[in-house]
Amino acid sequence: FFFGEMSATELIVDANKKFQDFKNAYQDNKFAECVKLLNELKMVFIKFPSFLPGADKNSATREKEVVLARQTLEYAVLMNSKEQKLEEFERNMCHLQSLYDDYSDVMPSERRKLITGLNLLRLLALNRTTEFHTQLELIPTEDHDDMYIRDVIQLERFLMEGSYHKLLQARSKVPSNEYIVFMNMLLDTVRTEVADCSARAYEKLSVQGAAKLLMFDSPKEAIEWAKSKDGWTLEGDFFVFDRQTEEEARAMPFHDIIMNNLAYAHEMERIV
Repeated sequence: FFFGEMSATELIVDANKKFQDFKNAYQDNKFAECVKLLNELKMVFIKFPSFLPGADKNSATREKEVVLARQTLEYAVLMNSKEQKLEEFERNMCHLQSLYDDYSDVMPSERRKLITGLNLLRLLALNRTTEFHTQLELIPTEDHDDMYIRDVIQLERFLMEGSYHKLLQARSKVPSNEYIVFMNMLLDTVRTEVADCSARAYEKLSVQGAAKLLMFDSPKEAIEWAKSKDGWTLEGDFFVFDRQTEEEARAMPFHDIIMNNLAYAHEMERIV
């Protein structure tokens, strides 16, 4: 195969050099350079014979082309995760999933389960639970025991049970450093929902009780966090809440689950 003046083999050599530079830039956290190289790589990939209409599945260069494109997108997704660029993550993940699915006969990727678990955690952190379960159903049952996927399934179970202290403990036990960003996002999502529900359940809550409820290490952290919350007014050692109607409260995600787990906050108030 020839495309313009470059053969498939020459395209692979060019892409491989760019990929090594891209990988090195990623490892050095030089993300601006990564983006530049990623765009250059994508321009090469669209010239690969394997990705052209009517491509020959028996092409001698097919596996090398697919693996190179797949590895590049895997690193792109990891980079997007580190930078919290959610739209780019979703776009690159969509292209990557197509490579996983459409070229399943090619040598399996050693990063696929890590990436799959990371994507599940992203959906969970963004409260996109329907998509989370849809994606989970597409994963072979035998892969559910893999640590990257198993741990995220467990996080979703903690969330459904209202076991928020277990979520907090899980933050220090993530299977890969790449998971930390989305893990923190998940905790922020939970904090926001717990905070909203607690404001509907009580007229006021001690700062100490709020810190415990919202999984902060100190009352000072709770005070700082609450500054950005509408309806939370600090009066002495208590947060005083603006009340909303029960109908408005029940419109919030996970309302019933969270309300069932506010008992220990009430008990803390009694003790304090």
